[in-house]
Amino acid sequence: MYLSRVLQILDQYVLVGVNLVMSRKREFDYDKAIGQAMRVFWRHGYSCASLRDLLKAMKIGEGSFYNTVKSKKNLYLECLKRYRETEGIKRIQALTSAPNARVGIRDMLGKIFDCLDDPKNPSNLCMFAAMISEDVMADSELKKFAIAAVNRAQALIEEKLNEDKKEGRLPKSYDAHTAAFVIVTYCQGIWRMAMISYKREQFERESEAFLQGLGL
Repeated sequence: MYLSRVLQILDQYVLVGVNLVMSRKREFDYDKAIGQAMRVFWRHGYSCASLRDLLKAMKIGEGSFYNTVKSKKNLYLECLKRYRETEGIKRIQALTSAPNARVGIRDMLGKIFDCLDDPKNPSNLCMFAAMISEDVMADSELKKFAIAAVNRAQALIEEKLNEDKKEGRLPKSYDAHTAAFVIVTYCQGIWRMAMISYKREQFERESEAFLQGLGL
């Protein structure tokens, strides 16, 4: 009886302790904080986003930061996932929901141009495109994430092209793998060139010539 009562009391203390820890972790709006940190990384890139700027944007202290996110790298990865869920998904859906590859790839590029047109965005450089840099690629975990992101984009484009081959909209001899790789490379170039000078009409003309050159 006595032992049972002691165990009950201990269980109550454990529950109180867990609730206290959870309450500490929920002293700030995590989702909102990640969204704000994402914009800091989007504007400055990985290395140039200082911890001070990140904490200021997230409106939290170092204690809360290290208790929840643990490190700047972990935060960066979380922000990349948030970017994929909010911005990257628009381009993916434009590609995959289209009736064929010709339309899908053009719609995907259109979403890129929409992003470049939006004055509310912190930078003209896509967060995923910005990952292809010496500082990020020097970290094995971040490099793995960057490569996976590029491979995923290429695989989705290749899949769409292969659907067209299967349905007879493209010749059976069409090299979908190489074309998908070239398109991903071209998209990387769009983000970089837009940092120098960007006019949508010009970019649309250039992308149309590019796709026609690929037989699309």
